Amino acid sequence: MLFPTPLNNSLNNHLGRSNVIDPKARKLFERALRAGKNNRRNRALPNISDETHHAQHYLGVKTVDINEIGGSVNKSNDFDAQFNPMSEHIEPRWTKVATAMLNGVDLPPVELILVNGTYYVVDGHHRISVAHAIGMRYLDAIVVKWE
Repeated sequence: MLFPTPLNNSLNNHLGRSNVIDPKARKLFERALRAGKNNRRNRALPNISDETHHAQHYLGVKTVDINEIGGSVNKSNDFDAQFNPMSEHIEPRWTKVATAMLNGVDLPPVELILVNGTYYVVDGHHRISVAHAIGMRYLDAIVVKWE
């Protein structure tokens, strides 16, 4: 099922509904998945909850070093602390994002919350994971700061 999000719109406009996946994307996923499974005994992706209300300040769209992204908001079971995938069930979306990124498709910014100097992912786990796998250092992000 496809939801009308900016990411899905970008992916569908580029790839169409044919789901043609770049073979490089599948190889990248397999390598990242092996790394994620090997890291299971290491720490999982840290998680913060968005259930409590925080004072928030919109910081705008920023270019963020992906090495400063250290956790997730309510979604830490699919990726390890280095954003490697930890199970096969995310492969279809991961490889679709990877295919788009490998082909230079401009995807929407990820959404992050900045808490005490660490960024936590609200939306964009797959984009961050793929960026790590292909060696990207920076991503555009919509950032909100929690006090």
